[in-house]
Amino acid sequence: MVILVCVDRRIDPLHAIEAGATATQNITLAAHSLGLGAGWIGVWGTKAETTIRKILKLPETTRAVSLVPIGIQMNLQRGSETSFRIYSVSIKIAYIGYCI
Repeated sequence: MVILVCVDRRIDPLHAIEAGATATQNITLAAHSLGLGAGWIGVWGTKAETTIRKILKLPETTRAVSLVPIGIQMNLQRGSETSFRIYSVSIKIAYIGYCI
């Protein structure tokens, strides 16, 4: 699963990025507390954000802050190595609104 964290700059234009970063951190902590693995991919101000905004047709006042992939984490020993191949990746993004 991938969660897209967005903010509405109209709510608090001076602290929108901080609100999105805080939400992102809380999502990753919640995932960890459930035994899941999560990562943080910052997209604010990048080409990725522009692409996401176009695909999802986000309003002008909405900014994408981060993508948070969540899944079952691998339990690796510190210092161990692993290799794997990803043959196909399918990501479905559902835009259900924003709450920040």
